[in-house]
Amino acid sequence: TIVEANTLNLQMAFSVHRMNIVSFDGKQVMAKDLGGIAGTTQVAIPVLSKGQYLVTFYGDGWRSTEKFMIGGS
Repeated sequence: TIVEANTLNLQMAFSVHRMNIVSFDGKQVMAKDLGGIAGTTQVAIPVLSKGQYLVTFYGDGWRSTEKFMIGGS
């Protein structure tokens, strides 16, 4: 996934309570409480440097980590 305009477009099949974004060098750059949302939504993220990041979503008894990339010119 390539992210532009500081927005993650999410489509979630299960309720998500929290998300964390970590840079590839291991620094947490964002933690957000999502309050159990499901379905399609957009989440504003902070201005991040160009590169790859990991986003981890946490629900009731599960977690899922995905990679995304910040593009730019």
